[in-house]
Amino acid sequence: MAAQLEDDDIFLIRDDGSSDRTMSLLRSYRDKIPQIRLLDNDRRNVGPIASFGWLLQYVNDHPELHQVPDPLIFLCDQDDVWKPGKLTMFKAAYQGMCAAKHERELLIHSDLMVVDSKLEVLHASFFSSQGINVEKNSFFQLVVGNTVTGCAAAINLPLLRRAVPMSGQAIMHDWWLALVAAMFGRIVSLKESTVLYRQHGGNVIGAKPLQSLGFKQKFRKLFSLKKNPDITAVAMQADGFRKRYSQELSIIQRFYLVSVVLFCRPALPFLYYVWARLLYPVFNGIVQK
Repeated sequence: MAAQLEDDDIFLIRDDGSSDRTMSLLRSYRDKIPQIRLLDNDRRNVGPIASFGWLLQYVNDHPELHQVPDPLIFLCDQDDVWKPGKLTMFKAAYQGMCAAKHERELLIHSDLMVVDSKLEVLHASFFSSQGINVEKNSFFQLVVGNTVTGCAAAINLPLLRRAVPMSGQAIMHDWWLALVAAMFGRIVSLKESTVLYRQHGGNVIGAKPLQSLGFKQKFRKLFSLKKNPDITAVAMQADGFRKRYSQELSIIQRFYLVSVVLFCRPALPFLYYVWARLLYPVFNGIVQK
Protein backbone atom coordinates (compact mmCIF):
# COMPACT_ATOMS: atom_id res chain seq x y z
CA MET A 1 0.00 0.00 0.00
CA ALA A 2 2.74 2.45 0.96
CA ALA A 3 4.43 1.90 -2.39
CA GLN A 4 1.32 3.22 -4.16
CA LEU A 5 1.11 6.49 -2.22
CA GLU A 6 1.82 9.75 -4.01
CA ASP A 7 3.37 12.82 -2.40
CA ASP A 8 0.06 14.59 -1.78
CA ASP A 9 -1.71 11.53 -0.38
CA ILE A 10 -2.51 11.37 3.33
CA PHE A 11 -2.62 8.05 5.16
CA LEU A 12 -4.64 8.22 8.39
CA ILE A 13 -4.33 5.36 10.88
CA ARG A 14 -6.33 4.66 14.03
CA ASP A 15 -5.43 1.77 16.32
CA ASP A 16 -8.50 0.15 17.88
CA GLY A 17 -7.04 -0.59 21.30
CA SER A 18 -4.36 -3.13 20.38
CA SER A 19 -2.48 -4.68 23.31
CA ASP A 20 0.48 -6.05 21.30
CA ARG A 21 3.32 -4.31 19.42
CA THR A 22 1.00 -2.67 16.90
CA MET A 23 1.60 0.90 18.07
CA SER A 24 5.38 0.58 18.07
CA LEU A 25 5.24 -0.85 14.54
CA LEU A 26 2.95 1.96 13.41
CA ARG A 27 5.29 4.58 14.85
CA SER A 28 8.22 3.03 12.98
CA TYR A 29 6.22 3.15 9.74
CA ARG A 30 5.28 6.77 10.43
CA ASP A 31 8.95 7.68 10.80
CA LYS A 32 9.70 6.16 7.39
CA ILE A 33 6.60 7.18 5.41
CA PRO A 34 5.85 10.93 5.53
CA GLN A 35 2.24 10.50 4.31
CA ILE A 36 1.28 8.61 7.48
CA ARG A 37 -0.55 10.42 10.26
CA LEU A 38 -1.04 8.28 13.32
CA LEU A 39 -4.11 9.30 15.31
CA ASP A 40 -3.25 7.88 18.71
CA ASN A 41 -5.12 10.28 21.00
CA ASP A 42 -8.03 7.85 21.41
CA ARG A 43 -7.07 4.17 21.51
CA ARG A 44 -10.20 2.67 23.03
CA ASN A 45 -11.42 -0.59 21.55
CA VAL A 46 -14.70 0.45 19.90
CA GLY A 47 -14.99 -2.09 17.07
CA PRO A 48 -14.88 -1.65 13.29
CA ILE A 49 -18.12 0.33 12.81
CA ALA A 50 -17.35 3.00 15.40
CA SER A 51 -13.66 3.07 14.49
CA PHE A 52 -14.31 3.74 10.80
CA GLY A 53 -17.08 6.15 11.76
CA TRP A 54 -14.60 8.04 13.93
CA LEU A 55 -12.05 8.22 11.09
CA LEU A 56 -14.64 9.38 8.55
CA GLN A 57 -15.86 12.06 10.97
CA TYR A 58 -12.25 13.13 11.56
CA VAL A 59 -11.67 13.64 7.84
CA ASN A 60 -14.93 15.57 7.55
CA ASP A 61 -14.04 17.83 10.49
CA HIS A 62 -10.52 18.67 9.26
CA PRO A 63 -10.71 20.56 5.95
CA GLU A 64 -6.92 20.93 5.93
CA LEU A 65 -6.84 17.27 4.89
CA HIS A 66 -8.64 18.11 1.65
CA GLN A 67 -5.44 19.31 0.00
CA VAL A 68 -6.23 18.31 -3.58
CA PRO A 69 -9.30 19.23 -5.63
CA ASP A 70 -11.98 16.52 -5.56
CA PRO A 71 -10.21 14.26 -3.00
CA LEU A 72 -10.94 10.54 -3.00
CA ILE A 73 -11.18 8.80 0.38
CA PHE A 74 -10.18 5.12 0.62
CA LEU A 75 -11.07 2.65 3.36
CA CYS A 76 -8.54 0.08 4.49
CA ASP A 77 -8.53 -2.88 6.88
CA GLN A 78 -5.33 -3.89 8.59
CA ASP A 79 -5.35 -7.54 7.50
CA ASP A 80 -5.96 -7.12 3.76
CA VAL A 81 -3.45 -6.49 0.97
CA TRP A 82 -3.86 -3.96 -1.81
CA LYS A 83 -2.84 -5.29 -5.21
CA PRO A 84 -0.40 -3.11 -7.21
CA GLY A 85 -2.16 -0.44 -9.21
CA LYS A 86 -5.27 -0.23 -7.02
CA LEU A 87 -4.92 3.49 -6.29
CA THR A 88 -4.18 4.29 -9.93
CA MET A 89 -7.21 2.33 -11.13
CA PHE A 90 -9.61 3.99 -8.70
CA LYS A 91 -8.22 7.46 -9.32
CA ALA A 92 -8.56 7.00 -13.09
CA ALA A 93 -12.20 5.95 -12.70
CA TYR A 94 -12.84 8.90 -10.42
CA GLN A 95 -11.13 11.41 -12.70
CA GLY A 96 -13.35 10.20 -15.52
CA MET A 97 -16.38 10.93 -13.36
CA CYS A 98 -15.05 14.37 -12.45
CA ALA A 99 -14.39 15.15 -16.13
CA ALA A 100 -18.04 14.33 -16.79
CA LYS A 101 -19.01 16.99 -14.22
CA HIS A 102 -20.24 14.37 -11.76
CA GLU A 103 -20.62 16.33 -8.53
CA ARG A 104 -23.01 14.01 -6.75
CA GLU A 105 -22.23 11.61 -3.92
CA LEU A 106 -20.07 8.85 -5.40
CA LEU A 107 -18.86 5.45 -4.18
CA ILE A 108 -16.45 3.33 -6.24
CA HIS A 109 -15.79 -0.29 -5.32
CA SER A 110 -14.16 -3.34 -6.87
CA ASP A 111 -14.09 -7.10 -6.66
CA LEU A 112 -11.69 -8.87 -4.28
CA MET A 113 -9.56 -11.99 -4.43
CA VAL A 114 -10.21 -14.24 -1.43
CA VAL A 115 -7.02 -15.64 0.13
CA ASP A 116 -6.06 -17.56 3.26
CA SER A 117 -3.75 -16.42 6.05
CA LYS A 118 -0.72 -17.27 3.86
CA LEU A 119 -2.16 -15.33 0.88
CA GLU A 120 -2.90 -18.52 -1.04
CA VAL A 121 -5.85 -17.95 -3.38
CA LEU A 122 -9.15 -19.48 -2.25
CA HIS A 123 -11.41 -17.71 -4.75
CA ALA A 124 -10.36 -15.50 -7.66
CA SER A 125 -13.56 -13.46 -7.28
CA PHE A 126 -15.28 -12.54 -4.02
CA PHE A 127 -18.36 -11.48 -5.97
CA SER A 128 -18.69 -14.91 -7.60
CA SER A 129 -17.90 -16.88 -4.44
CA GLN A 130 -20.62 -15.02 -2.51
CA GLY A 131 -23.16 -14.90 -5.33
CA ILE A 132 -23.08 -11.09 -5.37
CA ASN A 133 -24.63 -9.29 -8.33
CA VAL A 134 -23.15 -5.78 -8.19
CA GLU A 135 -25.76 -4.55 -10.66
CA LYS A 136 -28.37 -4.92 -7.91
CA ASN A 137 -27.31 -1.70 -6.23
CA SER A 138 -30.48 0.38 -6.14
CA PHE A 139 -31.43 1.89 -2.81
CA PHE A 140 -34.36 -0.52 -2.38
CA GLN A 141 -32.10 -3.50 -3.02
CA LEU A 142 -29.29 -2.30 -0.76
CA VAL A 143 -31.62 -1.79 2.20
CA VAL A 144 -31.84 -5.58 2.59
CA GLY A 145 -28.47 -6.72 1.18
CA ASN A 146 -25.06 -5.09 0.89
CA THR A 147 -22.86 -5.50 -2.21
CA VAL A 148 -20.00 -3.19 -1.14
CA THR A 149 -16.91 -4.32 0.80
CA GLY A 150 -15.22 -1.44 2.61
CA CYS A 151 -11.59 -2.40 2.02
CA ALA A 152 -12.27 -2.36 -1.74
CA ALA A 153 -14.15 0.93 -1.74
CA ALA A 154 -13.51 4.66 -2.01
CA ILE A 155 -15.82 7.66 -1.64
CA ASN A 156 -15.77 11.31 -2.67
CA LEU A 157 -16.12 14.32 -0.38
CA PRO A 158 -19.83 14.99 -1.11
CA LEU A 159 -20.66 11.44 0.00
CA LEU A 160 -18.56 11.79 3.14
CA ARG A 161 -20.32 15.02 4.10
CA ARG A 162 -23.73 13.48 3.51
CA ALA A 163 -23.02 10.21 5.37
CA VAL A 164 -21.48 11.43 8.64
CA PRO A 165 -22.12 11.21 11.43
CA MET A 166 -23.10 7.60 10.87
CA SER A 167 -26.22 6.32 12.58
CA GLY A 168 -25.70 4.24 15.68
CA GLN A 169 -28.05 1.72 14.04
CA ALA A 170 -25.75 1.15 11.05
CA ILE A 171 -24.83 -2.51 10.60
CA MET A 172 -21.42 -1.74 9.09
CA HIS A 173 -19.75 1.43 7.78
CA ASP A 174 -19.53 0.22 4.19
CA TRP A 175 -23.21 -0.74 4.11
CA TRP A 176 -24.19 2.70 5.43
CA LEU A 177 -22.02 4.46 2.83
CA ALA A 178 -23.53 2.29 0.07
CA LEU A 179 -27.07 3.20 1.19
CA VAL A 180 -26.30 6.92 1.19
CA ALA A 181 -24.59 6.72 -2.21
CA ALA A 182 -27.51 4.78 -3.72
CA MET A 183 -30.04 7.20 -2.28
CA PHE A 184 -28.41 10.50 -3.17
CA GLY A 185 -25.71 9.74 -5.75
CA ARG A 186 -24.18 6.85 -7.61
CA ILE A 187 -22.29 3.57 -7.07
CA VAL A 188 -19.65 2.54 -9.62
CA SER A 189 -18.44 -1.08 -9.66
CA LEU A 190 -15.07 -2.15 -11.05
CA LYS A 191 -14.87 -5.76 -12.23
CA GLU A 192 -11.17 -6.15 -11.42
CA SER A 193 -10.03 -7.61 -8.08
CA THR A 194 -7.91 -4.94 -6.37
CA VAL A 195 -7.59 -6.43 -2.88
CA LEU A 196 -6.36 -9.72 -1.43
CA TYR A 197 -9.17 -10.37 1.06
CA ARG A 198 -7.51 -12.38 3.80
CA GLN A 199 -9.61 -14.99 5.63
CA HIS A 200 -8.56 -16.27 9.03
CA GLY A 201 -10.01 -17.18 12.40
CA GLY A 202 -10.11 -13.56 13.57
CA ASN A 203 -12.25 -12.04 10.83
CA VAL A 204 -15.06 -9.83 12.15
CA ILE A 205 -16.65 -9.84 8.70
CA GLY A 206 -15.51 -12.11 5.89
CA ALA A 207 -16.30 -14.44 3.04
CA LYS A 208 -18.91 -17.03 4.03
CA PRO A 209 -19.29 -20.28 2.07
CA LEU A 210 -22.53 -20.50 0.10
CA GLN A 211 -24.82 -23.19 1.48
CA SER A 212 -27.08 -25.41 -0.62
CA LEU A 213 -30.07 -26.41 1.50
CA GLY A 214 -32.49 -29.23 0.81
CA PHE A 215 -36.28 -28.76 0.85
CA LYS A 216 -36.68 -29.94 4.46
CA GLN A 217 -33.89 -27.67 5.68
CA LYS A 218 -35.38 -24.69 3.84
CA PHE A 219 -38.83 -25.46 5.27
CA ARG A 220 -37.55 -25.72 8.85
CA LYS A 221 -35.52 -22.54 8.45
CA LEU A 222 -38.43 -20.62 6.95
CA PHE A 223 -40.99 -21.57 9.62
CA SER A 224 -38.59 -21.58 12.55
CA LEU A 225 -39.70 -19.52 15.56
CA LYS A 226 -36.07 -18.85 16.38
CA LYS A 227 -35.40 -15.17 15.84
CA ASN A 228 -32.72 -14.20 13.35
CA PRO A 229 -30.63 -11.26 14.67
CA ASP A 230 -29.43 -10.44 11.14
CA ILE A 231 -33.01 -9.65 10.09
CA THR A 232 -33.45 -7.45 13.16
CA ALA A 233 -30.25 -5.59 12.30
CA VAL A 234 -31.57 -4.86 8.79
CA ALA A 235 -34.76 -3.41 10.33
CA MET A 236 -32.82 -1.27 12.79
CA GLN A 237 -30.53 0.10 10.09
CA ALA A 238 -33.53 0.90 7.85
CA ASP A 239 -35.16 2.71 10.76
CA GLY A 240 -31.97 4.65 11.46
CA PHE A 241 -31.76 5.71 7.80
CA ARG A 242 -35.41 6.78 7.77
CA LYS A 243 -34.98 8.92 10.88
CA ARG A 244 -31.75 10.48 9.65
CA TYR A 245 -32.92 11.47 6.14
CA SER A 246 -36.70 11.62 6.61
CA GLN A 247 -37.05 15.15 5.22
CA GLU A 248 -35.22 14.20 2.03
CA LEU A 249 -37.08 10.98 1.25
CA SER A 250 -40.12 10.59 -0.97
CA ILE A 251 -43.37 9.18 0.40
CA ILE A 252 -42.68 5.87 -1.36
CA GLN A 253 -39.16 5.65 0.09
CA ARG A 254 -40.38 6.37 3.60
CA PHE A 255 -43.21 3.84 3.29
CA TYR A 256 -40.73 1.26 1.99
CA LEU A 257 -38.44 1.72 4.98
CA VAL A 258 -41.40 1.52 7.37
CA SER A 259 -42.47 -1.77 5.74
CA VAL A 260 -38.95 -3.17 6.25
CA VAL A 261 -39.06 -2.19 9.92
CA LEU A 262 -42.53 -3.69 10.50
CA PHE A 263 -41.81 -7.03 8.82
CA CYS A 264 -38.15 -7.45 9.80
CA ARG A 265 -38.00 -6.18 13.37
CA PRO A 266 -39.78 -9.30 14.77
CA ALA A 267 -36.83 -11.24 13.25
CA LEU A 268 -38.99 -14.16 12.16
CA PRO A 269 -37.85 -15.69 8.84
CA PHE A 270 -41.45 -16.30 7.67
CA LEU A 271 -42.43 -12.62 8.02
CA TYR A 272 -39.32 -11.59 6.13
CA TYR A 273 -40.16 -14.11 3.42
CA VAL A 274 -43.70 -12.70 3.09
CA TRP A 275 -42.33 -9.16 2.80
CA ALA A 276 -39.69 -10.21 0.24
CA ARG A 277 -42.23 -12.09 -1.90
CA LEU A 278 -45.14 -9.67 -1.73
CA LEU A 279 -44.06 -6.12 -0.89
CA TYR A 280 -40.50 -5.88 -2.17
CA PRO A 281 -41.40 -6.71 -5.84
CA VAL A 282 -44.06 -3.96 -5.74
CA PHE A 283 -41.62 -1.29 -4.53
CA ASN A 284 -38.88 -2.45 -6.88
CA GLY A 285 -41.33 -2.39 -9.79
CA ILE A 286 -42.31 1.21 -8.99
CA VAL A 287 -38.67 2.26 -9.05
CA GLN A 288 -37.96 0.45 -12.34
CA LYS A 289 -40.89 2.25 -13.98
